[in-house]
Amino acid sequence: MKTGDQLKHVTSECDPIHFKYNMGNYEATLTCRLTIYNGYSYDLKVTGNIVSDINVSILNKYLQLPSGSSSPVVSYIDPKTIPAGGYATITSTAHFKISKPDIFLIGDIFPYWEDARNDIQVEGIYGARVPVKIIHDVPFDKLGIRRFTLQSSAYVEVDHIAVAADIAADTYLTYKLGSKVQPIANIKFIEDALNKLPPGVKEKVKPIIGQISVNWLANWMKEYAITWWRG
Repeated sequence: MKTGDQLKHVTSECDPIHFKYNMGNYEATLTCRLTIYNGYSYDLKVTGNIVSDINVSILNKYLQLPSGSSSPVVSYIDPKTIPAGGYATITSTAHFKISKPDIFLIGDIFPYWEDARNDIQVEGIYGARVPVKIIHDVPFDKLGIRRFTLQSSAYVEVDHIAVAADIAADTYLTYKLGSKVQPIANIKFIEDALNKLPPGVKEKVKPIIGQISVNWLANWMKEYAITWWRG
């Protein structure tokens, strides 16, 4: 009997990809699971790291590399020793980051706040199911490397409340601030604070503060507020 006949891929599944707001970007994590069955009469031990490759269609270009990794998908198996007649699950995670200009197509400014969510369209992504393919190369002690391919799909969700708040705040800031770029150092309470600093510190800080505009500060506060609010 061929060795592959006794080590079987049983199930595959992926959780929804939920994009949440984080300082002007929309970020999400994909988690998928593949279950295998050990049909041999002996235990099998995974002897090293699983090497995985991922394809998520239109989201490929938004995949993020984890710190210290050369692959956007990280996989682990539990248990690492699969008993005879037992099961193990390979769990994989991948992270996405999409900037607002890339993900949203904004139509006319929504006429009513309560209709903001309905007037925002997400280009080719929101409400769709994207195909997911993950190839795993798993090293076993008695078999060498065996390949398992997960083929599934994941539903894509976006935090609509954050979207509405994001667009509404942008509209307000654009209307109120327009093209005026006033250095924040010219605002009285900032000037007062600077004047209380020791001369040496003031000389170093003032050029930096002078380059920060009211527009920049207002936008940063908006980004931080929505990120904190939506958790």
